[in-house]
Amino acid sequence: MKSSLRQVLERLGGIAGSIHRTSGDFLCLVDQTGLPDDVVQIIERVPRGKGMAGQAWLTGKPITTCNIKTDSAAPIEPGARSVLAKASIAVPIFDDQGDAVSVIGFAFSDDQPFDEMRIDICRQAAYHLWSTLDL
Repeated sequence: MKSSLRQVLERLGGIAGSIHRTSGDFLCLVDQTGLPDDVVQIIERVPRGKGMAGQAWLTGKPITTCNIKTDSAAPIEPGARSVLAKASIAVPIFDDQGDAVSVIGFAFSDDQPFDEMRIDICRQAAYHLWSTLDL
């Protein structure tokens, strides 16, 4: 049986993804697919503000890059550049009180930029995915 994350990635055309949940001052990895083992070890606990997921948590806004390997402006940690992806997005998820409870990341093989429509599609997919999880 495919995980919910894998199913969402297939619908979006993504090749890798992660789900982090907030825990104190860290994001803790609760699920991933398509990520190399060395990257998984690095992102098991992400401090607030570090990397794309940490920045999404800190700012409360989706963080995007059109090419994870070459984008020097995005907050990409060196280890993350080993992911076999180009475009990537980290979407913060909020509870009913407006507190960030999760960051969900999707990675794609293309290197197209994220326009508002693409960001919105990923945001909706992330919220739908979060609503189906039993965490």
